[in-house]
Amino acid sequence: MDENYNTLLTTFLTSSLTGDLKEIPGIDDQKVQAFAEYGVTTSYQVFGTFLCLKRKNMKIDTHLDAFKDILREMNVDDDKGIIVNSIYLKSQIFVPSIK
Repeated sequence: MDENYNTLLTTFLTSSLTGDLKEIPGIDDQKVQAFAEYGVTTSYQVFGTFLCLKRKNMKIDTHLDAFKDILREMNVDDDKGIIVNSIYLKSQIFVPSIK
């Protein structure tokens, strides 16, 4: 991941969620459109989707794979895992017990 991503990630992790989808590193106008086609219009919904996938005793790799699958179903390209990584790291701040 490049230096620009590190800067965006740091800002994302140290700021409160605003609801803007593009505040999540890896989400651009094209991905906003892809999310909107599935009724996802806020960063809260993306974060909530991630949290809703967590099951008791679920290993983190399985949880992350489930989130990747949801993104694929929505036709949201996250080949580099930037969105998944960003949301996972943010979840560690809000809900540190998710591991």
